[in-house]
Amino acid sequence: MSKRMIKFTPIAASVALTLGLTACGSDNDRNVYVPPVESFSSSDDAQFNVEVTGKAVKGAMMNAVVSVSTLDATGQSVPVAFRLEASSEAESFSGEGLSQDAADADLEANKIAGNPDDVLTNESGRYSIFLEDNFTGPVYITVKTSEEGDESFLRCDAYLGCGSYATAPEVDDVNDGDTAIEFGEWYKTDLELSVIKFVPAITADTSGASGAQGDPGVSRSLTANATLFTTIGSQLIITAGGEVGPPTIAEVSLRSFFQLMGPDSTLQIPELLADPSIGGAVDLSDVDGEEELSEGILAISQIASSIQGLDSISDVLSKLKTGIKDGKLSGSDDAEIAALAAKLQQAVTNTSNIFLAIATGDDDAIEAAIINAFNVVNPNATDAEKDAFILQAAGIAAKAKAAKNKAIKNGAATDASLALIAKKVKKH
Repeated sequence: MSKRMIKFTPIAASVALTLGLTACGSDNDRNVYVPPVESFSSSDDAQFNVEVTGKAVKGAMMNAVVSVSTLDATGQSVPVAFRLEASSEAESFSGEGLSQDAADADLEANKIAGNPDDVLTNESGRYSIFLEDNFTGPVYITVKTSEEGDESFLRCDAYLGCGSYATAPEVDDVNDGDTAIEFGEWYKTDLELSVIKFVPAITADTSGASGAQGDPGVSRSLTANATLFTTIGSQLIITAGGEVGPPTIAEVSLRSFFQLMGPDSTLQIPELLADPSIGGAVDLSDVDGEEELSEGILAISQIASSIQGLDSISDVLSKLKTGIKDGKLSGSDDAEIAALAAKLQQAVTNTSNIFLAIATGDDDAIEAAIINAFNVVNPNATDAEKDAFILQAAGIAAKAKAAKNKAIKNGAATDASLALIAKKVKKH
């Protein structure tokens, strides 16, 4: 929608001063003449019908705080106007200032002042925001859970668990009442995922479009999932600075996938290499069927699941970002990054073995794979620790099998396709 700029002239003001000044023009009574002050105005009618929607998953992030901004020509984050619902009619805005630029800035500030105070994800980690119809450029979205202070939660989708609770939660439909954070359980932690989505200019007729959630009047709907890969990519882009566009996103995406997944698995996700935000948001503990569990998507999900089972997700993401930036993960000159790469590789192998058992075996095979993975990760575990985990393993196996059945029921895969891709991913 075009912006209407209106420049209007002088608001005249004569100020009588008796200071005896001769500058600025004066009369014989020593009254000083002050030149008129020019004021500028800007006005615009705006509608917010460009939907940007996605899920934040590492597993799913529930009630997580969503922040939205754009990136300027130097790559710095700056506010952007958005709404939580599509516009049913245009909103009118105006701004004023002592220059046209100042009036335009005041106009934008008034649009931004209408932004919602709180944006939260739902239980699946989904969010939806609506940008102005004529917006084009990068949108920077962060999604954050906190260990304290709010009602945000992260779901554990690591088969070997995600640590332990300080205090055991009450027994419910996902928590069994012990202090272990097990597969499928919700827990509190500090985690921030992010994504940079480039919104292109309109190049086609968008009449008749509708939003991903069925919202009427939506002119365009773009997917922007926040995942492990989009987080590393967005951090690399922002650290590098400079103008952000599709080539930048694609270059960083390819580099990240190649180093984290290897060439074989990377070749299985050609559609994500230019824009990783359009896929890969799968929580292995609760597959909703929005994405097909293809070979490439399963590989991505298994890496993300494996990372969640390591000591600190945020610390892991930081080290991975540094390694990818330097061009080395495995074999890095940084001893900590090299050790992390080896640990992650073993974790991914364990996850693949467990998933293969889930896809092709019975309850006993799943339980055995889970126990074996625990022993590999914890070679120095005491007999008491091993016995305690064995008691948990049957419950974990049951939850994992139920998640597989739900994925099939929701159309994410079939029994046959799941068994086939599980074998292929394990080979990689």
